[in-house]
Amino acid sequence: MKINLADDMKLALNARNRSYSPYFNFAVGAVLMCKNGKRYIGCNIENGGIQAICAERVAFLKAISEGEKEFEYIIVARGRIKKRNNKRMLTLWIL
Repeated sequence: MKINLADDMKLALNARNRSYSPYFNFAVGAVLMCKNGKRYIGCNIENGGIQAICAERVAFLKAISEGEKEFEYIIVARGRIKKRNNKRMLTLWIL
């Protein structure tokens, strides 16, 4: 398995852009790398009810529902939209 963290960081950033976060304006994207080289992507999803789901959980749920049980790492990109200049603050986590 070839690890390319730069590509995975781009995937996490793209996943963050698919976030549905109208309430807190805090978008998160995640890329989960499995030991076999497959990647699973997730984004956070807010709702008007009592619970939202985080990007990391989405990625893990997708992987586990496809039968994956061994994981290599997860990359998480998160950012809040600033109201003044509409720029995002960004944090990348590699675990």
